Amino acid sequence: MLVLKMSEDKTLTITKRGNTYQDEHNAETIKIILPKSINSIDLDDCHLYLSFINQEKLGQVIEITELLMDYTDCFYSVEIPMHKVFTYKEGTISLWVKILNSEKMMVAKTNMVSHIIQPHLEVEGTIPEQELSILESMAVKLDATAIK
Repeated sequence: MLVLKMSEDKTLTITKRGNTYQDEHNAETIKIILPKSINSIDLDDCHLYLSFINQEKLGQVIEITELLMDYTDCFYSVEIPMHKVFTYKEGTISLWVKILNSEKMMVAKTNMVSHIIQPHLEVEGTIPEQELSILESMAVKLDATAIK
């Protein structure tokens, strides 16, 4: 699990690093711990977004408002499965949180933090062709069993 914590001064830090590997899907979780308020504005009254730049330097935004839950008396938390959008390729991703409150005209952003998606080889690329067909037939049987 990758744990990010935001302080009241909008500093985002990584408090726990997970081991995230290329091509993993839902194996890791990003947990974000957020203060309950910034400048006397309750984050429960705001729209929250996790912004990130992927391994190819392309940006993406995920709305996390609906995932907000109580963590302690002073903090909320959000948990997001680390989908393929994060792990499709090895490399570094940069993440930050953006908070909007239209009534108070507030926009707040944290600093960026970086997380490394570790490279991982796929065994299929190293198996001799005659043995690969055995694995493929086993996978078909497993799929058929799972459907039943």
